[in-house]
Amino acid sequence: MISGDDRLGAGYIILFIGEPELLANPEYGNPETAVLALLSYRAGQPIRATGQSQDFYGAHVFTIEGAGKQGYVLYHYYAHTPDQGYTLTIQVALSDIERSVSVSGAVASSIVCNTALRPPSNGYYHVETANPLGTSERCKKQGQCNDSDLGGTYNVQLGTGWVHSSSGQNYLVDVTTDYRNDGPEGPGYYRQNGNNLEKLEPGFN
Repeated sequence: MISGDDRLGAGYIILFIGEPELLANPEYGNPETAVLALLSYRAGQPIRATGQSQDFYGAHVFTIEGAGKQGYVLYHYYAHTPDQGYTLTIQVALSDIERSVSVSGAVASSIVCNTALRPPSNGYYHVETANPLGTSERCKKQGQCNDSDLGGTYNVQLGTGWVHSSSGQNYLVDVTTDYRNDGPEGPGYYRQNGNNLEKLEPGFN
């Protein structure tokens, strides 16, 4: 997904890397170098890592940059047997303005994938330790978490989050400026609904 002015970009990529790809592209033998190679190909320019990869709820996240672009990438890989390769999922956010990277990242984290993927060997993160502004209601209330929820917790890296109204409308918030301690129903996130302020629920609906 690219903004109309080509300044913001967000994407979700799923790719199976098998033996033919591994033989033709030795850099695919390492998931992180595979991520950078794939992003460089898609961007039409070299994309390089600018920070160390960090574990993030069973996935990995690191900062990236290209010509006039910077951002974050979150990836997870599902290993198969050695001769069958692995499946790679990538969520990426790029912008030419540092302060807009969080907006791109929030968009990337909201992309929903309906593909059935193998869950991490130790299961998904515990809901109570996940970012409540990035985790879906399905995950929080029913325990049906998937990679889309894993991506949603990416917001904690970006300082952004999702909340929703009782009608199911989702809103992107800045966790440092949009929180109200003096709301009519107590501290929280609110939206103007006619002449009233409606308190919003945390998470993506």
